[in-house]
Amino acid sequence: MEQIRSKYNTRHRQEIVDYLESTQGEHVIVSDVCAEMAKRGVKVGTTTVYRQMERLVEEGIVTRFTSFPGEPACYQYVGDKSEEVGHYHFKCKKCGRLLHISCHEFGHCMEHIKIDHGFEVDMTQTVFIGLCKECRDTE
Repeated sequence: MEQIRSKYNTRHRQEIVDYLESTQGEHVIVSDVCAEMAKRGVKVGTTTVYRQMERLVEEGIVTRFTSFPGEPACYQYVGDKSEEVGHYHFKCKKCGRLLHISCHEFGHCMEHIKIDHGFEVDMTQTVFIGLCKECRDTE
């Protein structure tokens, strides 16, 4: 359990961080956090969870990803490794699943686009649309 150094390290904040640490490598949404807090017997309102998540994003402890308007934002715990997090988002147009894929080949592609085409892609706001393996196998 990493003790987060913050000006306002409340019990709610620490409970949320503890939960997020246990989900490393996964995305969660605010309702997941609220459900986990309720399961742990921690009484915390949804507004408080949103506020804490935004503070954690501002501090670089958590990253936020929004795939499409109207869908909830996903959050991922990165701790002090925000520069090391490098995965790409792929959404299946059939089942709606959001896949997180780490692949160094995309890094090369993004570097090529930046250097050769002068455009820097914001991967936190980018999602590739297609069909996941399970949906392709059922067609």
